[in-house]
Amino acid sequence: MVDMIAGRTPQEDRMSWKLTLCTTLFALSGALAVAIPSVASPQDSPRGGQSERLLEEQQAEVERRLAANVESLRGMQGGWQLRELRSAVIYDEGREDVGFLVVSGEFMSIELHLAYFDEYDEMEDSIVQTGTYRLNFDVYGNLIANLLIGCVDTGDGFAEPQEPGAQSVFETTVDGEALTLLREDGSRYIFDRMATGVLTQRLYEETDWLPKKRSDKAPRVGSKPGLKEAPDERAAGDGE
Repeated sequence: MVDMIAGRTPQEDRMSWKLTLCTTLFALSGALAVAIPSVASPQDSPRGGQSERLLEEQQAEVERRLAANVESLRGMQGGWQLRELRSAVIYDEGREDVGFLVVSGEFMSIELHLAYFDEYDEMEDSIVQTGTYRLNFDVYGNLIANLLIGCVDTGDGFAEPQEPGAQSVFETTVDGEALTLLREDGSRYIFDRMATGVLTQRLYEETDWLPKKRSDKAPRVGSKPGLKEAPDERAAGDGE
């Protein structure tokens, strides 16, 4: 095991970082300012054509940011399985990870199981973390995960509750079937999209609980998990 703190044994180091793990693994403590600049009202702005143009520009900027955030959130919807975790706060060497992430609307739930093994494949330590978050975006388009409920078990049999309201800030990238979350401290989580079946297909067909990207061209079969090709209404109307 890598010695992270000079003058201490790896066992002592592990106990030290475990004490602070509850606020450093996935959730960051403290409040962060998350805001979209407010749109000035005509009553608060100078009168005249210049103030009206300024108001229109502000409204257009807010709408542009909102549309970009919705597009990012749309790409994150569904179930994801952890492929890779590189942490800035815990050891990567000798660790095996299993994790799942589910994003539904503007809510996200995650469960991570981390275990350390020695050279004889005997488990030395384990960490389990769960959390449910409400999602938002800052003015730069970074994802803000606000903890609603969660806990961490550092292998001693005691689940340490997390403080609600703790926040994490991530840069998010959805590239094909992969989701990457890059945290401020450099920690990186890469997830693979989980395949869906007939239940999800039927759910998309019969409900409208997720935002769908509108397009003049109907999506091709298999171009998006759980979606079937929409009927071409224009072609159907040609025979009338």
